[in-house]
Amino acid sequence: MIDIWTDIYIAKGAKTIQTKKLRKDINYLPLVFKKYALDSLTFSESNLYYTSKIDDYEKMFLEVEKRLKELKEIYDPKTKLDSIIEKSRGAVEAIE
Repeated sequence: MIDIWTDIYIAKGAKTIQTKKLRKDINYLPLVFKKYALDSLTFSESNLYYTSKIDDYEKMFLEVEKRLKELKEIYDPKTKLDSIIEKSRGAVEAIE
C-alpha cells in the first residue's frame, strides 16, 4: 500500500505538469492502478481496511511522506544545487 500511495501522490502531482506536447491535466491515476493490477473498487476496499487500523494507517503515510521527500531530493534540481552549495560551504569553512 505504501508503494501505491506514493505513486498516487506522484500521479496527482504530475497532473499539473505540462508535457512536451504542451498538454496539462492528464489523469495518470489509471496508470497507477494498472501498474499494481488494481481496480478502483479493490483499492477502495483495501484503503477502507487500513483506515480501520488508524495507527498503521498513520505509519503508512509517514513512510509515504518520507519516500516522497527522498524522491524530491533526487529529482529536484534546486534541492541538488542547494545541497552542493551547502557541502561546498562546509568544505570552505573546514579549510579556514
